[in-house]
Amino acid sequence: MFCARWPVYLVLLLVLFALPLSAQEDVRVRGGGHSEFGRLVFDWPARVGYKAEISGQNLIVRFDRPMKADFGPAISALNGYASGAELSADNRTASFRLKGDFSLRSFANDNSVVIDVIRKNSAASASSVPQSPGAALALGVRKGQHPNYDRLVFDWTRPVEYSLDRNGGRVSLNFNRPAVVDIVSVRSGLGRGFSNPSATAKGGRLRFSVGIGNKARIRHFRAGTKVVLDVFRDAKKEAPRQAASPPPVQAAPVVPVKQEAKASDTASPEAKRPVLLVPQSPPTSSDERSVASSKPEVAKPPKQVASKSKEAVTQERTKAEGAPATRTVTEKAKQGPKAYEQSTAAAQPAAEDQAKESEPEVALDPVTLVFGWPEVVTMATFRRNKYVWIVFGQRTVIQTAALLKQSGTLIERLDQVPSGRATVLRVQTKNDGINVSNIQLDDSNWMIEFAQSPMLPIEQIPLGVSQTETQGAQLLMPLEEPGQLLTFTDPDAGDSLQVVTVAQPGLGMDEERAYPEFKLLASAQGIAVETFNPDLVLNKLQKAIVFGGPNGLYVSPVESVPSKIDAKALSQLSFGAIGSQLLEPAKWQKGGLNDLIEVRQEYMNGIIKQSPRRRAKGRTELARYNFSHGFAHEALGIIEVVEFTDLEAASAPEFVALKGAALVLAERGKAAQKALTDSRLDGYQDILIWRGAADYLMGDIASASKNFDAGDPSLQNYPNPLKGKLLIPRLSVALENGQTELAQKWRDKLADELDELGPTYKGRLSYLLGRLYRDELDFDNAFGAYQVAANSGDVWSRVRAEYELVDLNLQQETIDVSEAVQRLERLRFAWRGDAFERKVLDRLADLYIADSDYRNGLNTLKVIVSNFSKHPDAQAAARKMRDIFRRLYIDGEADNISPLRALALYDEFRELTPAGPEGNLMIQKLAEKLVNVDLLDKASDLLGHQVKFRLRSEEKAAVGTKLALIRLIARDPQGALDALRDSFYLNVSLEIENDRRRIRAKAEFELGKANNAIALLAGDVSREADQLRSAIYFRERNWGEAAKVYQRLVGDPPQEGESIGEDLGRTALLWAVALKLNQDEEGLRQLFELYGPGMKGSPLAATFDYIARPSDGVGFDAGTIQKRIADVDQFQAFMKNYRERLLNSGGALNPKAQTSRSEDTKTPSG
Repeated sequence: MFCARWPVYLVLLLVLFALPLSAQEDVRVRGGGHSEFGRLVFDWPARVGYKAEISGQNLIVRFDRPMKADFGPAISALNGYASGAELSADNRTASFRLKGDFSLRSFANDNSVVIDVIRKNSAASASSVPQSPGAALALGVRKGQHPNYDRLVFDWTRPVEYSLDRNGGRVSLNFNRPAVVDIVSVRSGLGRGFSNPSATAKGGRLRFSVGIGNKARIRHFRAGTKVVLDVFRDAKKEAPRQAASPPPVQAAPVVPVKQEAKASDTASPEAKRPVLLVPQSPPTSSDERSVASSKPEVAKPPKQVASKSKEAVTQERTKAEGAPATRTVTEKAKQGPKAYEQSTAAAQPAAEDQAKESEPEVALDPVTLVFGWPEVVTMATFRRNKYVWIVFGQRTVIQTAALLKQSGTLIERLDQVPSGRATVLRVQTKNDGINVSNIQLDDSNWMIEFAQSPMLPIEQIPLGVSQTETQGAQLLMPLEEPGQLLTFTDPDAGDSLQVVTVAQPGLGMDEERAYPEFKLLASAQGIAVETFNPDLVLNKLQKAIVFGGPNGLYVSPVESVPSKIDAKALSQLSFGAIGSQLLEPAKWQKGGLNDLIEVRQEYMNGIIKQSPRRRAKGRTELARYNFSHGFAHEALGIIEVVEFTDLEAASAPEFVALKGAALVLAERGKAAQKALTDSRLDGYQDILIWRGAADYLMGDIASASKNFDAGDPSLQNYPNPLKGKLLIPRLSVALENGQTELAQKWRDKLADELDELGPTYKGRLSYLLGRLYRDELDFDNAFGAYQVAANSGDVWSRVRAEYELVDLNLQQETIDVSEAVQRLERLRFAWRGDAFERKVLDRLADLYIADSDYRNGLNTLKVIVSNFSKHPDAQAAARKMRDIFRRLYIDGEADNISPLRALALYDEFRELTPAGPEGNLMIQKLAEKLVNVDLLDKASDLLGHQVKFRLRSEEKAAVGTKLALIRLIARDPQGALDALRDSFYLNVSLEIENDRRRIRAKAEFELGKANNAIALLAGDVSREADQLRSAIYFRERNWGEAAKVYQRLVGDPPQEGESIGEDLGRTALLWAVALKLNQDEEGLRQLFELYGPGMKGSPLAATFDYIARPSDGVGFDAGTIQKRIADVDQFQAFMKNYRERLLNSGGALNPKAQTSRSEDTKTPSG
């Protein structure tokens, strides 16, 4: 029976196995390896159920539907996390072999399933990014590439706070909520303005970081719940596009077209193209409305902006002209070129890189207005109060109602303001945050994009102030191609606005600037001025716009003009209008240096031919020629001849100015100042340059800055080599005076001129530009500029650049202090005799001191003091030396070096010891340091010198007492007596007198004169005297007298329960010994009974018990007693007391009160 039916079973089996195979869905599997986790993304066509787990060394992901997938690319991308993968027989379970111990995190994002394997103990495993989709957000990051900028859009679904940090070429966005970002998707198709993105989630926050150009301009803003980051590219640096393929209009994000379509059609590319809002001509009938007209008074229909070829452009234009009049803008977009699809793809997240956006946002998506003109017209657009204004430099009629109908998402009202020479549109947006976000010009078509964005230009119009005595201050705005100057009335405010239209897209003012007499409005393109003084007007020059009035401007700013202007704009910035000129070096040059000999010979021949009374003119012309080529001394030689032979010619203002300028070139500052201060030279702008240079030579930076600032317009047009020569003091003054913005302007002016100045001036100016870069914290460019200067062959430039390179390398920790010292040691001999040598020496001294090489540091400063004794820097160096000496010997820095080195350093620089008490304290502290390490002879010599040469009266006696004590400690009793004798002073305090007498008694005893010592102590009942007296009696074996003194030292018996301290116990023990050796058994018995209980807690209890316990002499051994009390000596107590009391920085000058027995001799037991 089975055999009969097996074909049926076979068919059933085939059907059963074929069903799941036929139902398999194509799933793309992506992988990405990160520093702390690896990620797998399964991109399903529709939502899918799943379960993920780690079992042993395998990651197992089970889906509720079968799939067909290629795991190879994902495994390659997961190197370090997984080594292989396989799919189960039912095609529902994927297994991955893991390369380590990982934890798991997973979540679904629309149709995508994301699986993360996280290294154990990593920051990612401890982060707040959850393992379930309900607790975490998979943040979509969309990318858009526009003609002038690249964009990232962070698609948060609810409001989020964020901050932006920029560090050189990297920008970080810090969000206050966590999220998961698919970095692999972000990298794919990333605009060339961005690089190397990364994302980390820690502490409940997401940090997204991305690389940009070091000087790239960025903008960031909110668009609803989304956050947008743009980085601008330099349009002039972009590769040229073919004329047949103009750039596409790209909006990010694009506006979904609202059209009635099936739900299945909404995801198609055709349904997501940007809306084009085109100015339309008046309708020709009630049911007809043309998109545009080519009549002169009406804007013509715009060309299709982004076609693939010239033929396609022609076809689209033909279609536009021949299309039915009822064709709507939406239909036009639907039939538009493929570039719109490219725009959509650039602005929307790619399917393979990112999860799709769940809810399209309509209200805040950009809207683009396209204005087609038969020829290129200039344009300006700016915001004033609640309106955005669009101004074209040619008059036509715009059908605003048609535009408004198509722009309802962002624009509430659109009016055309009457103007005789221009087309003026006033746009009221939904809110003040909606502004012009992008401007493009394709052929003659202006495309103006509105979005939730600040009103920012792509490029800033540079600003400068031209100051002259006749015209006052004028605001200068350089423009390569200024457009129309227009004035029209604001119908709401009733006042006038002055506007300058421009042809360059996106060239405008980055922020509003308010001044007392006028206000510059923020603009995305062009210039708009609101004036409060009717006398102020805009004027157009050949390549600039000047704003001012008959009496100049009052330009104390309410809001400062920004100090940082785009580098490209700065390179075009003028320093103001050129004023009156007295010297004409460009005219005087008459060719280059190749003709120098011939031209000079011609001048000489002409002078010879002239009569002696007329030679002054020829000589002056020759002096001018030499001067114009930088030959200062040759010019001055001829000038002296003219002064000697023709007083009238030499007194002319032009001649005086020539002489003063030549003296500046010769670096004779004082003589130059004298010549250039001639009042007849006032009012000439170029003279201010030379006055500034003369001031610089004389060190008057403030006056030099004032003169240079006013003379800059003339300097920028000076010929070489004078320009190079003058730019060195000019830039130096700007840097010294903190005029960073001014220095930046000169840097950009010099960008293409440095090579023309010759190697010498190129090297010197490169050094100064390096300083500017460093002030801007641009260390890479600073290093490069210094290298140019160091390799220029000019010694002036080389030594200064090397100094800055050493300092920069130290700051960046690429060299250590020792290497810096070696390089500066070589440098100090390469340039001698001026401020730079002093600067090198001062820095070198600082490095030596920082490295604790005090000797070389002080010697280096000593060179400045010795070689530049009359300069203020020498006084500063001397003060620094004294400060270092004080830090060493007063504040204690000498504790960091050995005592012998400290002493040697003191001996070498003894002259730095200050006079008075501070110097004496310094010596005593050093002596104490030497005593502490038993360098007693060195300490004795130090104090001996002080006693002999520095001290007087009582202070001398006090330090002499210290000196005597040190010599006693050094076992030099005779030296102690000598010290007391040499420091004798009659009227000393009782305290010092007693100290000196006791030390003398100790010295007398050490010399074998016990009786003299006892006599010196007669009448002295102090504890110190008793300590000394008892020790003398004990050494002299006068046991009875010794016992009496010990009894006084010990004092009354302790109270019950009171212990005898160690010091007092030692004295009690000596008392017991004296009684024992004096065979005073009764005294011993009383001593034991009264003091024995208190001695039980003493370290000397056993010895005391052995000696003092009554024993009838049995077992008593004098030799044993001597051994037991070998370290118990009242001489030791006496010397210890005096060493502690006298040998400190206070010493006998601030004696401590005598310590009573009750303070340190008895302590409670238990």
